[in-house]
Amino acid sequence: MNVVIIAAASGIGKKIAESFISKKARVFICDNSESEIQKFQKEFPEIFIQKADVAIYEEVKTFFQALKSRLNRIDVFINCAGIAGPTGRLEDLEVAAWERCIQVNVNGSFYCLKEAIPLLKKSQSASIINLASSASFFGFPFRSPYASSKWAT
Repeated sequence: MNVVIIAAASGIGKKIAESFISKKARVFICDNSESEIQKFQKEFPEIFIQKADVAIYEEVKTFFQALKSRLNRIDVFINCAGIAGPTGRLEDLEVAAWERCIQVNVNGSFYCLKEAIPLLKKSQSASIINLASSASFFGFPFRSPYASSKWAT
């Protein structure tokens, strides 16, 4: 089984990766943190990991090009990428902070799925898992960028 996990060098993504690794799945991951990537590689040197910021489409394409040279299909695709974004009254938020939250949480999901789908179609039983949070169901005071982005995904 080929499993691709986005943003999996630490946190929830890492725990998911560890679970699949323990089941002998072929796991492929990306993350945007060089320090977390290095830690992950020390712990799991046999797992393919590459640096990629999901908010940058060119980096997503580069990651998937590397995957295509290593596998012919994706059986499970798990998108764990997400950031909390800024907290505050909407009128006080910096535009750049709003945009970064939307770029990672919304555009990043789209970019990764756009590139993953052709490889998922080659599997006889593909699964897509997009992680969100309760913010994808409920709004939270002062968390408009995050809640908006989670509703969108």
